[in-house]
Amino acid sequence: MSKIRIILADDHVILRQGTRQLLEHESDMDVVGEASDGAEAVELVSKLKPDVVIIDVAMPGMNGIEATKKIKEILPGTKILVLTGYDYDEYIFSLLRDWRCGYLLKDVSGDELVGSIRAVYNGEPVLHPTVMRKLMDRCQNYESETDRNPGRCA
Repeated sequence: MSKIRIILADDHVILRQGTRQLLEHESDMDVVGEASDGAEAVELVSKLKPDVVIIDVAMPGMNGIEATKKIKEILPGTKILVLTGYDYDEYIFSLLRDWRCGYLLKDVSGDELVGSIRAVYNGEPVLHPTVMRKLMDRCQNYESETDRNPGRCA
């Protein structure tokens, strides 16, 4: 059985180191590279061709949103799992709408992260509960708006 090849992209070294150590204990996962910013992540993806990229949104230089866009242009089949401290609507909905990413906040447990990597790798949706709530609220608001304006396209 081949391992899930992973690149970690976060500007915080301690987070990358801790995540790598966590994932080293998983027999089906292999961290093949680490990036400290979006540009480095894009470069590593084109060189190493990972299965999954775990990426933060806020990084110096090229942020995670722009890096995700470029990664998807280079290797459309690469799975993206956002792991960030930011639950801003503009980040969440841009990434979910345009790039079909998993989206976790950094308060998840190690077990949740490991399970989410496997799920994203297998094409399953992964959303932090806070992100899921925002998505449900947005859907409810959309339904209310279309009920008031049934002929209107969103």
